[in-house]
Amino acid sequence: MTLSTILLLTLATAVPSASQRGTIRNIEARLMAPCCYAQTIDVHESEIAQQMRSEVTEMVMEGKSEPEIITYYKTEYGESILAVPDGRTGTVAFAIPIIVLPTAALLLFAGIRKRPSVRPQPAWRFQNGLDPESLHSLYARIREESS
Repeated sequence: MTLSTILLLTLATAVPSASQRGTIRNIEARLMAPCCYAQTIDVHESEIAQQMRSEVTEMVMEGKSEPEIITYYKTEYGESILAVPDGRTGTVAFAIPIIVLPTAALLLFAGIRKRPSVRPQPAWRFQNGLDPESLHSLYARIREESS
């Protein structure tokens, strides 16, 4: 083999095919840039995002599948590296507020509805030891004497 043939074969294997480019784009769109977690690596221009793009291309060219590459990055950075969490890890953490908040609201609402409907009598009415009927007669006598 001549040097030009070896160079041509090396370049041919270094350029991803159309299906590989599609896989690379899918993976890059699913991974967040770990520097700030603000954008996916396909649009983010940080150094780490560029490094991850080249790593993804390299892994795809080596024949690794999309789930293998995603699993690799989840192992490295955790669930937060995914643009859309897959929901396999941390499901309990997401379920707790969904269960607790409506339950607490329901209990609070039930507690408000079960409040007694009878209004308590003011404490000053019974300080002298009179029952309500005696109190009415006392008020009538006071009104009678004052007029």
